[in-house]
Amino acid sequence: SATAYNALISGEPKGSRKISMNAGNDTIILRNINQQVNQILGDISINFGRGGASLWVEGVMNFIGKVNVLAGNGSFFSKWTNFSITGPVNIDATHSPRALIQIQVGSATNAVGQFSNLTIRTGRGNDTITLRGKFFENQAPPVLEPLTVGNNLVLDTGSGNDDVRTEFLDVLGSADLRLGSGADKLDMLEGQFNGTAAFLLGGGNDSLSMQGTVFQKGADILSGGALPDQDNISLTGLNINGNLKIITGDDDDSVFLSGTFVSGLPGTTQGQLSIQTGRGQDYVSLVNVSIARDMVILLGPENDSANFSYVDVGGKGTLDGGPGTNLLSRIGLRVPRGLAISNFP
Repeated sequence: SATAYNALISGEPKGSRKISMNAGNDTIILRNINQQVNQILGDISINFGRGGASLWVEGVMNFIGKVNVLAGNGSFFSKWTNFSITGPVNIDATHSPRALIQIQVGSATNAVGQFSNLTIRTGRGNDTITLRGKFFENQAPPVLEPLTVGNNLVLDTGSGNDDVRTEFLDVLGSADLRLGSGADKLDMLEGQFNGTAAFLLGGGNDSLSMQGTVFQKGADILSGGALPDQDNISLTGLNINGNLKIITGDDDDSVFLSGTFVSGLPGTTQGQLSIQTGRGQDYVSLVNVSIARDMVILLGPENDSANFSYVDVGGKGTLDGGPGTNLLSRIGLRVPRGLAISNFP
């Protein structure tokens, strides 16, 4: 019915669970379920139907089945703490006008946050998604418990002005993060990505910040779309084994890269840095950066600026400011195999 309803699943349920809430602003709670102890066999399927929806997951351990969640056409809220799920988890909030999703390890000293495959999709609204591990500073020695995705992570926020934050996130497989059209914000702190990693920001005035992140198979950062499309990308303290590719669209973009190592295995073509900005007054700055192989920076039309401070390039370098009145500043830029500079005074 349209009456708000609360459903609590805990204890020792056996077999699969299929939940259809129909209409109303409903709440479902999955709490204190341990498959290893209680032998839960099967999957969990939740369809919130029409209206708002809330999903709380806490203490669901050793679950090997699938978890499928379909939000309704109202606002969707979901919070996950202290869980280990080896079956695929799919959260579909594409019909919700606004989604708020918080997935975290938890505050208890023995808390964990572990997925095998995680897929999150949201719709056209202004969505907020937080994926957070935990650093237990009060222990001796301090302990880091990352939020772990054992295989693949897919995150697609659709259109709207979306806000995504990750802290201590480890993805052992591939990672595909798509923030569609809109003024989106992606903040990443102290993560590790062992597989391929792609970040697609789409059109709009987007902001991307990464700090202390490790990439074992390189990273692609792609942003672009119809105007306005002013992007601000800040990458600090990265360790990249593979290639780093950054492509921005038209409008005035800013790319800042500092304290970063771009490396590759010997005998491979990995370890390259590629930055390409489109039309607009763009600014690219590299500070304390080491690049194992080649560096290619193409700034596109209009008046652009490039700054290099203590940058080491193991291969060849290409720097093209494109048509326009461009400015170049370099201190300690070392490219022993040759640097080709075009369209700079």
